[in-house]
Amino acid sequence: MSMRSKSEAIRVIARFRRPSKAEKAEWNKYAESKWQREAEEPCSATAQVIKIDNPSTGRPYRFTYDEVLWTDVGQEETFNTVAAPACVNALNGFNGSVFAYGQTGAGKTHIMIGPEKKHGADKSGLVARAASFLLNAIDNSPDLVNEESQLRVSFLEIYKDGLRDLLPADASSYPELKIRQRLNSETFVENLHETKVKSLPQFLKLLQLAHSRRTMSAMSENKSSSRSHLIVSLYLDARKQPHAGGHKVNAKVNFVDLAGSEKSKKSGAVSSQRLKESAWINAGLSCLNRVVDALVK
Repeated sequence: MSMRSKSEAIRVIARFRRPSKAEKAEWNKYAESKWQREAEEPCSATAQVIKIDNPSTGRPYRFTYDEVLWTDVGQEETFNTVAAPACVNALNGFNGSVFAYGQTGAGKTHIMIGPEKKHGADKSGLVARAASFLLNAIDNSPDLVNEESQLRVSFLEIYKDGLRDLLPADASSYPELKIRQRLNSETFVENLHETKVKSLPQFLKLLQLAHSRRTMSAMSENKSSSRSHLIVSLYLDARKQPHAGGHKVNAKVNFVDLAGSEKSKKSGAVSSQRLKESAWINAGLSCLNRVVDALVK
């Protein structure tokens, strides 16, 4: 979900990855049709519509989105479709947010952060690409005063009902974080540390460190399941050149890697700790659903 540079405030984009061997086996066990080979995937996609076979009626299920990114779409095209419009809007002073939403094991963190193992630039996630985009604009855009423009970043974890700074100023302690609201109705997290970013290598190190501190656990459907929601916020402070208006620009782009929705029976959450985590995750996602639904209406 992301902001777009046109008239729409909210877009919903579906991205698909290739099914795993375990998923194909599960399909063959429970579905009415057999998954025989890759060319016979039981669903298809157009630019905006997903169709899933329904053998019992002969009429496929249809789901419509603003965009559909099929299994052959790479990280760069995903960034250009999903996150680049929000970054462009930020250069003009508009805030934006990108959410990765889906069940556990769907590939949300892969899209946002990138693969777990070391990888080349072509595999980088949306967060790193957005930072690169904004840093490049600060250094090279003819519309910005480079010396008066900067990028900052913060990493916030929401675990159960608590907030945690994943990159605090003092690494030996975690400050108490509280959600506050300013007189102008702007919402912010009190005591959340923001780090000034001067280069992409510096940003990648910060991202790797923050992600390594996130609450994770091995589950049946995902061996490195995120047990918390992660919010990476990029803060742009800039000034336009005289020919572009000469005014200050302040904007924020949030990247929200949500913990996956899950059923305890399928996820293998049998301990009291994991069951509590699942309950908090699903409760938070249900609340987010209501918020987005209210915004759309």
